Amino acid sequence: MRMSQPNFVCDLPADVITEILCRLPIKTIVQCKCVCKNWQSLLLDSEFAKLHLSRSPSSIIINHLHSSVPDDNDIFSIIDLEHGYLCFDPVMKFDYTSINTEVFLLGSSNGLLLLNSIYDDSLLICNPIMREYISLPRAEGVPRHFNRVAAYGFGYCSSNGMYKVVKIDQEQSIDSETWAVTRCSVYSPGERGWRSVECLGLWFASGSVGVQLADKLHWFIFDPKGRDLICSFDLNRESFQPLPPPPTLSTNTVATLGVIRECLCLSNTTPDYVLELWVMKEYGAKESWTKELVINRPDYWLPYVLIYPITVLRDGEILFLCSNHTLFSAHHEKKMIKVFDDDIFQNDFEAMVHVPSFLSLNNFEVEVKTF
Repeated sequence: MRMSQPNFVCDLPADVITEILCRLPIKTIVQCKCVCKNWQSLLLDSEFAKLHLSRSPSSIIINHLHSSVPDDNDIFSIIDLEHGYLCFDPVMKFDYTSINTEVFLLGSSNGLLLLNSIYDDSLLICNPIMREYISLPRAEGVPRHFNRVAAYGFGYCSSNGMYKVVKIDQEQSIDSETWAVTRCSVYSPGERGWRSVECLGLWFASGSVGVQLADKLHWFIFDPKGRDLICSFDLNRESFQPLPPPPTLSTNTVATLGVIRECLCLSNTTPDYVLELWVMKEYGAKESWTKELVINRPDYWLPYVLIYPITVLRDGEILFLCSNHTLFSAHHEKKMIKVFDDDIFQNDFEAMVHVPSFLSLNNFEVEVKTF
């Protein structure tokens, strides 16, 4: 009679198996759920999710917009930043058509995505790795004259472990003294509803998404005189504060914010087809703004176009997204732009840094749906 071979891996202590699984590629970890019930239970444990998150490398998540991939139902793609280089073979793809809506990306925090439905303006929080999502309640009490939503933010508050969604409604006021009527609402998953927060009377760019650095979200805004400013929102205190922009930034510039090397950065374009990247070396200090990149843009691009800084690649190149249709990198020394024209970037898409995780939305004690 043939003896069955012992399974030495499954017989290892749980903490050793956890250490091994944490070091595997994300797709392999997902596949390991099917090995046995013990492994599935281990991988669904919140302690494993925390340990994996502390070691999970950054990736780029791509959201293909407006059914731009008609022959492929995989709408989300996660691209690995392997050793600081872009790997164009997606690590994982996700079909979220069962959610029954197309979405915009409004933020990524610890593997969770804030999504906005294109059709009914509803909000979702989703973990594509876990294939889970929750629907957020609609903010109540917003007056009817608030006829558009200008800005959103999504971030993690380290002081209490809460995730917070910031929603800013505003319209231009008839009263020139107030200029912009603005209302800010904050929601944390698991709470009953939204709460109002005092907001600055400033103008947020339409559709802008808050950029998180430490425990603060940041937007590029305007004051009543059209001057450019940066606004921060403290996720702990739930309060707004202004930040100084770069000292020589031209008036009415086209600018976006990002985080580069754990510093706040600002990308702006000029009418003469020049791309500039400013980095705030010391947070909050106006004199610490440093111009890290000045490069000529292709003349076939529009003079005023939104260019989003995404991340730094291994060789020092800065990765940018231009108006949801072009991913490119630029190097301050080489003075050249490299456009990535792989098939995955052929149509309109959104892109942002994303750290895949196994955090379950069931931890919020709300109704969780799967896709």
